[in-house]
Amino acid sequence: MSIIRNYRKSKGLSQSEFSRSIGVDQTTVSKWESGASIPEISQGIRISQLTGISLDTLYENNSKFVTFPLYAKFYSMDSAHNEHDPIHPIVTNFQEISVYIADEKTPKTFFREKGISESFFGLRVSASNHLSFIQGDIVIFNCDDISTVDDGKYYAISVDGNPIDIHLATKQNGGFTFVPILSDQRAIFCPDSELSGARVQILGKAVGLRRKL
Repeated sequence: MSIIRNYRKSKGLSQSEFSRSIGVDQTTVSKWESGASIPEISQGIRISQLTGISLDTLYENNSKFVTFPLYAKFYSMDSAHNEHDPIHPIVTNFQEISVYIADEKTPKTFFREKGISESFFGLRVSASNHLSFIQGDIVIFNCDDISTVDDGKYYAISVDGNPIDIHLATKQNGGFTFVPILSDQRAIFCPDSELSGARVQILGKAVGLRRKL
């Protein structure tokens, strides 16, 4: 990343001095500057804050804005029965997207080859039985981050082909119990061997919340 090297030299900083300000070792900075590796998102945010270099510039992403769909009812990515809002999609920027994936080991291809807009979708909450969500909330899901399930996280789950409900995942012996928060349906236990199977389809992990104040 020549942009890091150019900034560092313009400020008269050695690699060692710059690395200390980011909280990494000198070897890591050397690899960034040579192109052998790129900063993780959490490191990229820190670099952006310290240098003023935008994240889209840092990661050579040409999209100033990212748009992805907002749904009122969602079955699956390819379902003709999805009810989306084409007039009011979710428009965000690279800075906000970076926060959604700051804790993930994000591959280099995410920034340059994959369409970021295809990795996320939003669901507008029409009703809720849960204190964490209220009517009108927009929950943002990462549909790439569903290879594993984490205890205490929220997921978009379709049960028996029905529209998705937001479920709270609770780890149990041999599987997870998923508690729906938008409906009065019963919690469902799913063994580890049947995660994302025919009956229980995990379609996204909740990574963000937009609330209209």
